[in-house]
Amino acid sequence: MSDNYFEVVKIFGEHLIEKNVLKKYPTVINAGVHQGQEMFDLMDIVEDVKIYALEPSRRCYESAYSQFKGYENINFIKKAIVGSNRKGNVEFTDFLSNGKYYDYGGLQDLSEFRSNGETYEVQTTNIKEMVNNINSDIGFFKADIEGAEYEIIMDFDEEISNKIKQIAIEIQDIPNKSYFECKKDMIEKLESLGYVVYTHQDGDINNDKESTVIINGIEFNTGGLYAIKKEEIND
Repeated sequence: MSDNYFEVVKIFGEHLIEKNVLKKYPTVINAGVHQGQEMFDLMDIVEDVKIYALEPSRRCYESAYSQFKGYENINFIKKAIVGSNRKGNVEFTDFLSNGKYYDYGGLQDLSEFRSNGETYEVQTTNIKEMVNNINSDIGFFKADIEGAEYEIIMDFDEEISNKIKQIAIEIQDIPNKSYFECKKDMIEKLESLGYVVYTHQDGDINNDKESTVIINGIEFNTGGLYAIKKEEIND
């Protein structure tokens, strides 16, 4: 993979994106909007980018929606995104820590947070429904969704991967599976579908599957994964 070179930048300080791919396919699924600051970065790359912004947390949704409600190209969706094989609701918890609100949901164990916050059920949409309802290729799929990243990636198939050109997600451990097991499974899945995959963990590019070419020497702050379709590199 060291022979591959393309123009990647960081958005919101941690997620990678190839700008020319976004310009070619100016549609984004932004799963886990939180405060929404990365959407300014996306609009700096493509002013009229179409963003499907998913945020199930009540407090994060209210904050992001109030900030971006005037942008016609942002479609807010107050749901959690899950894998293709799951339906129904999911539990979410908002809690206050050091004066800031945080949220936990997806597949992570919430027990340590529930006593300090408000837990409630939120509606879900699955990745297959989401992709099928978008009538264009998707230049960027970003997910920071508290452990549900794993089931979504593992439910990718050729139909989904043919539409999604690049991916940036956090890697998190889930019940009964470690960070490293999740990472291995997701890498193998995405590579089988024609993606080139790069990962990072805590800025340590020496002890992980990493390329100094793609990141241009930039260190990372959190563990994550970036994937891009091979044909987009070779275009």
